[in-house]
Amino acid sequence: MHQEELEIEVAKLFTAMTTAYPNTQITSATVSVYVSMLKDIPLEILGPAIQQSMAESEFLPTIARIRDKALYLTRPVAPEPLEAWGIVVKEIQHTGFYCSPHFDDPVIAKAVDCIGWQTLCSSENQVADRAHFSQIYESLLRRAENDRRMLPAARHLQERAMVMIEERSIH
Repeated sequence: MHQEELEIEVAKLFTAMTTAYPNTQITSATVSVYVSMLKDIPLEILGPAIQQSMAESEFLPTIARIRDKALYLTRPVAPEPLEAWGIVVKEIQHTGFYCSPHFDDPVIAKAVDCIGWQTLCSSENQVADRAHFSQIYESLLRRAENDRRMLPAARHLQERAMVMIEERSIH
């Protein structure tokens, strides 16, 4: 779908939504801002996100509320920290110190990498390890959620900044 067609479809969704809130003053500028801020969300997600936002709101849902609902409806279901720790403990028992672990969940894998596989396998203080793992895991989940919330233009700026930092560290 071309950009112009996409914007027309988003405008149609927004216009349909505004009919449910007849007391709200809607200008063409309002429509333009909503379209501009929501057009990066795929239509098959945006439609249900708008509908659910409307079902939960007495007033015209804000852009932020619609974006949050789209993220909520499409977020991957991550294990709770203690569930994730249980997966790590099973992998320690199954794989052991000398082999490389395998985790289906990339956040669990990253948290384990942050601590170190051999460190976890050889530790004698699982209570402390569980607490340390849980803190790292929750931090990584928050970061992943924040990354998902970024608008494409903001993500592009962040990626450019990271490239600049990497280039400086090489020189």
